[in-house]
Amino acid sequence: MTSAPDHLTVPGAPSVPPPMHPKASLAMWLGVAGLGGSFLAAPLVLGPFAWFYGARARREIAAAPAEWSGSGEATAGLVLGIVDTVLLVIGLFALAGFVMLVLVFGLIASQPGH
Repeated sequence: MTSAPDHLTVPGAPSVPPPMHPKASLAMWLGVAGLGGSFLAAPLVLGPFAWFYGARARREIAAAPAEWSGSGEATAGLVLGIVDTVLLVIGLFALAGFVMLVLVFGLIASQPGH
């Protein structure tokens, strides 16, 4: 993004902030939706996407701060994505443990004499 030549700018006029990076708001809303719907378990799969888009948006904003804004939204998406992903991993381990318990107790109960 190029700025206007000095002869076209008005001294003392407020500068226009750069537009928000589109992936910054996407990352934030993916993280919010993932964490907000975490009691349903399915929205937690949004966490890794929020983490990915948040990190990507932060890198692109840091590389071109005059071109993009939205670092706070990107950071929020990144953090919420990490939290969602950790909860997803914990949930998957809990599910795997439950399935193993059911299988073990099912095998024990199917043994003769029990």
